Amino acid sequence: MCNLWFNKIVLIFFMKVFPIVIITFFTLLFVSCGDKSEKVLNSLSKTNIIYSNNAECMLNCLNVSKKEIRTLLDSGIVDFDSSNTKGKCPIYIIKGQGDNDLKVTLSSCDSITNILQVKRTSIQDSCSCNWFLSFYNTFYFSTRNLSFAV
Repeated sequence: MCNLWFNKIVLIFFMKVFPIVIITFFTLLFVSCGDKSEKVLNSLSKTNIIYSNNAECMLNCLNVSKKEIRTLLDSGIVDFDSSNTKGKCPIYIIKGQGDNDLKVTLSSCDSITNILQVKRTSIQDSCSCNWFLSFYNTFYFSTRNLSFAV
């Protein structure tokens, strides 16, 4: 008699409850994982944006607006192969999708995103902005657990 009830309970569990638990588990797993690039862009969208002198120069030279940079940060793709994500202040390379030919190098530290470099991938860089010095200073200070310096 007990064995019959136990069999019914086990049968109900595996036929009705178990599939629902498995489906729910995997649904929550895939929904919570998301795209790595999307997570980085989402966290960057919540920070204050500061433009280095080099970035300001590049914006003027390439005729790029700060609105275009904001759009790129909302809908671009993080190039993790070119980015340096180690350390307190990771440096990300964000690229545009489709017709958007912008490429931005930025440093993210605490609640501040420091735009270091702006490029258009479709044209050769003819701007005379001193990007290397700006990048070196930011990288040098960000690796020493200081804020940023540019």
